[in-house]
Formats: sequence, C-alpha cells, structure tokens
Amino acid sequence: MTLAEDEALAAAPDTPDDALIRLLSHRSWQVRWNAAQNRGASDAVRLAALATGDKDLAAAVGQLGDALSSTVLEAVFEHPKRDGREQLGCIAHDRTTQERLASDPDLKVRASLAGNNEDVPEDLVRKLAADRRAEVRACVACRHALPEDLVITLASDRSALVRWWLIFTRNTREVAELLRDDPDEVVRDQARGVLGEPPD
Repeated sequence: MTLAEDEALAAAPDTPDDALIRLLSHRSWQVRWNAAQNRGASDAVRLAALATGDKDLAAAVGQLGDALSSTVLEAVFEHPKRDGREQLGCIAHDRTTQERLASDPDLKVRASLAGNNEDVPEDLVRKLAADRRAEVRACVACRHALPEDLVITLASDRSALVRWWLIFTRNTREVAELLRDDPDEVVRDQARGVLGEPPD
C-alpha cells in the first residue's frame, strides 16, 4: 500500500481495531496519529497507543479530550509522558478533569490549562494565578478574560515574567498605568510605550 492509502486506512472509521493497532507502529507519524485518533476506534486502540510510550501518540489520545472514556482518561493521567495531559489541558471542559490538571505535578500541564483553555472556571483560574511557578502564573496573565481584581494582583506579581506577559497581552492604558514605574526595565518600558511616554 502507498503512504496515502495507509493514512486513509488509519483515518477510516470502519477500519478494524486490529488493523489500527498495527498501524500504530507505522513509519509515518501521520499514519500513527490517524490510527490513535480514529473516531471509530475502541478503547483497546487508545490504550495500545498509550502503551507504545510514544509521546506523540499520548498527545494524539489526549487531544480527544472529553470524548475519552474514563478508562482511557485514567491511562492518560498515569502515562509517564506529560504530552497527553498537556493536550487535555487545552481542550477539556469536564470540571473534574480540569481540577486534576490544575493540580498536576508537571508545571507544563498546569500552564497548558492556564493559558490555552478559555473554559476554565474562575475559581480554578484564581488557583492557577497563585501557582508556585511563575511560568504558570504567566500563562494566566495571557488569558483573554480575567477579573479586574486578578489583573491588579498579577500586576504586582513577584515575577517580572508574569508582569511582562500581563502588559504585553493587555496593552491598555489601565494596565500600563499599573506598570509604568515597574522595577523591571523591560516591563516599565513596555508600559510607558503603551502610554506614549519615552523609556527611561
């Protein structure tokens, strides 16, 4: 079979599970990805994809989000690679899944939830805004919608990285006023640029 035929077979919803499981070891990443995400596949295929240990296949399975069964979801959380959980963080709408991701031991998983998923409820956004890692708090600062009091809190964050992302994402006069005298030169210059003022 040609590569195009293998890609089509891996994506076809009526392809049998045993064929999809074989395709999970194909030389082409696109074929492997299609097989892992095949919409007609059973849990056996998803679990086989995770069992390969391939981080890309873990990401492919995690990207299925709320469509995953509870069995496969648990396997994503138990997987040694974080990639599946990172993808879950981008798209999961289920409250319980979001809570688990917000408490994940890997900062990149928490950051993925904080910065990529606009469906996260406010209480979890606030939890992530108080995360011990600046990278996670910076992802919160990048969110499109934030309560005004949280914007003010982030404007006084101990990390210049967080404050910079806040002014970069929200280049409004209100936020710039909060940061125009920031102790960090880069943040201060960005804020003063928004205000039309010269840098120091």
